[in-house]
Amino acid sequence: MPYGLLSDTRDYWVRDFMPIQLSPDAYLQYVYTPDYLRDSAAYRTDGAVCFEKLNLPDVRVTKTDVVLDGGNVIKCEDSVIMTDKIFYENRNYDKVVLMNELERCFGSDGVVRRGKGACLDWAGVCPKCFLKAL
Repeated sequence: MPYGLLSDTRDYWVRDFMPIQLSPDAYLQYVYTPDYLRDSAAYRTDGAVCFEKLNLPDVRVTKTDVVLDGGNVIKCEDSVIMTDKIFYENRNYDKVVLMNELERCFGSDGVVRRGKGACLDWAGVCPKCFLKAL
């Protein structure tokens, strides 16, 4: 994938707001309105707008209305690791319905949750190693 400067961002943590790569040609676009930025709209970046500017014609984007912070997601081959914060930020969802939506979005047989509200901003940590530690 080519790299370059991403314009019109208000936050330098692109992992938080940009779509999550599911496979070489598939991405998940979610709603990025984390609780810590709800009163600070000036620092929120719309990942969908930034992603569209990349003009990647050969990719598929799955969209969801689930609120999450991409920095709190570790996508493995067949599972996803995230925190219980997903339930707090999506109180409008029934827990079972939310889990079903996450499984639909990520194409995973299992969504693994670990830790109450703990941050999983694990840039550089091997997901397989993390799973072994569970």
